[in-house]
Amino acid sequence: MKDELNIYTDGSCLNNPGQGGWGIVVILPNGKIEEYSKGFKLTTNSRMEMKAMYMALKYAEKHGKGIVNIHSDSNFIIQAFTQHWLEGWVKKGWKKQKNEPVANADIWKKIYPLYNKLDVNFLKVKAHSGIEHNEQVDELARAAAMGSDLGEDEGYIPNGEAKQPSLIDSKQENKIALENVLSNGVPSIKIKSGTKSITITKQQLEDFLK
Repeated sequence: MKDELNIYTDGSCLNNPGQGGWGIVVILPNGKIEEYSKGFKLTTNSRMEMKAMYMALKYAEKHGKGIVNIHSDSNFIIQAFTQHWLEGWVKKGWKKQKNEPVANADIWKKIYPLYNKLDVNFLKVKAHSGIEHNEQVDELARAAAMGSDLGEDEGYIPNGEAKQPSLIDSKQENKIALENVLSNGVPSIKIKSGTKSITITKQQLEDFLK
């Protein structure tokens, strides 16, 4: 169909958590195929699946002129759109039904405005069933995870929880910058002023503010 854009997405993790990668395969209306991927040193399979979806939406935002079909073999991600879970999480302040925080909200928060902006069909495909471009994108994501030029998945914290925004997250007031970091595996705050910096644990900060 004229102007129809099809994008296949997939994520991979060699160990979960561990080295990971996302990949997307784009089939343009003229039949031309484009591939994009990136690997990370430490992440999870879920985050890579989600980052692949985010990159597909980014591509659709920039290049889609007609119908956009995004194909994924992740039940969870497809249902987040088709079952309108995403809208529910937003209304609840990125909380689930039992008031639990939504996992990997840092990526969902990037996905949500694109989802609102675009007219996209989200299509579930069966994994490892011989579907040509789904197999292709699976190989692409795995190759990215095994690559040598691996980046940092900055939103990932090794305990499996994504960074959540807070009043002291990445703010800069009076030339003092506050940033959430991990120090020896402990959630901490890095305070920077010019070339000087100090890192204290969140617990130490909470005790001080009591």
